[in-house]
Amino acid sequence: MQVCQELNCLFYVLEHRFYGESQPFPDWTTESLRYLNVTQALADMNDFITAMNTQINAKYGGSNRKWVTIGGSYPGAMSAWFKTSFPNSAVAAWSSSGVILPIRNFVDFDLDIYTATSRSGPACPAAIKNITDYI
Repeated sequence: MQVCQELNCLFYVLEHRFYGESQPFPDWTTESLRYLNVTQALADMNDFITAMNTQINAKYGGSNRKWVTIGGSYPGAMSAWFKTSFPNSAVAAWSSSGVILPIRNFVDFDLDIYTATSRSGPACPAAIKNITDYI
């Protein structure tokens, strides 16, 4: 926000479809949830930018504004993927900790949790394993 104030720019936060109030369907059926995917979410971002450019240009004139996508973790990956998928819609993408090339069956992912919880004895990591196995 501070950067936007200094640069006199607009700052938007988009909500991913199916999260919060952004429910495109009244139900959570498998048929509806097939639209919960990265491809659709990236298209949503592009549609938002297109619509906002139309509104801003109608109100203030001029050409399309410059857009920068920003995110951390999954939104960071979305930011990077957006720039790749729609290279002309944003001038830049800032991806902080965006996992853009996930490793399948990455067994070291939970190693830090296991190591930390093992300090309290074997029961804690065993409980976490039981919960994970159940899920």
